[in-house]
Amino acid sequence: MKNYSEDASRQYHIQVAKGEVGRYVILPGDPKRCAKIAQYFDDPVLIADNREYVTYTGTFDGVKVSVTSTGIGGPFASIAMEELYRCGADTFVRIGICGGMQPEVKSGDVVIATGAVRMEGTTREYAPIEYPAVANQEREKLGLENPVVHDTDMAIRVAVEAIRRMIKEDQAK
Repeated sequence: MKNYSEDASRQYHIQVAKGEVGRYVILPGDPKRCAKIAQYFDDPVLIADNREYVTYTGTFDGVKVSVTSTGIGGPFASIAMEELYRCGADTFVRIGICGGMQPEVKSGDVVIATGAVRMEGTTREYAPIEYPAVANQEREKLGLENPVVHDTDMAIRVAVEAIRRMIKEDQAK
């Protein structure tokens, strides 16, 4: 694929070059969350800020890690992941907010999802459409409290810890 950036070494959309990102990347949707996540890194550096894509790179225990925002929707996340992969990333942790189908799960709870609704049209390029996922507003249907919480501090801490654990497991191999 030809790169149409002014600087041919940089990916067109995310404006990142090979070697500027770590193997492990946290992917929030909102660009404003990147600086907040990067605060957990050792020595974070702003690498790029282009459109909805903001990238910081730093380290966890000496291992290079990054955070890149993806904007809203599957196609934008796909662009980010494809271009990050070309720059050396291969392990991604997506964080953000979502709805849920379990009545005991309420807004603000940390959920580590293993599936998602697949009606956006992008993911079928990566996995069979049969890959399971269903979600709806079950708490609301049952008349249970359904507060709306948009604070992602806990999600950020969970993602940071997940990356740290993956690094340790990969180093132990």
